[in-house]
Amino acid sequence: MKYIYYLIGFIIIYNIIKYLLFKEKKKKMIGLYGENIGTAIANKKVLFGMTTEMLKKSWGKPDNIDGKVIRKDSVKYYYHYGAYKNKRGNTAYKYRITMINNVIDEIKEN
Repeated sequence: MKYIYYLIGFIIIYNIIKYLLFKEKKKKMIGLYGENIGTAIANKKVLFGMTTEMLKKSWGKPDNIDGKVIRKDSVKYYYHYGAYKNKRGNTAYKYRITMINNVIDEIKEN
């Protein structure tokens, strides 16, 4: 029976530490990027207008980057997240983020 109390205590302490780390990350991100974007990054969300750096702080390193298209004044990349194998056994992605000049222009969920 005492092991159940240890387990409950461990779960409570774990969740308190997780919450405190989240609060610290949120405070740091708000300090760097302002209330709106800082809160989004802390909550692992992406918003139009975020930079590549902000995207990576929110969702981490992309599973794949491709589609470099260069026009007069712009460079376009596709950042792919959420890799999985489709029915044919090929790699597919749940999200495609279109970056134009290192700023999010489109967020597509497949």
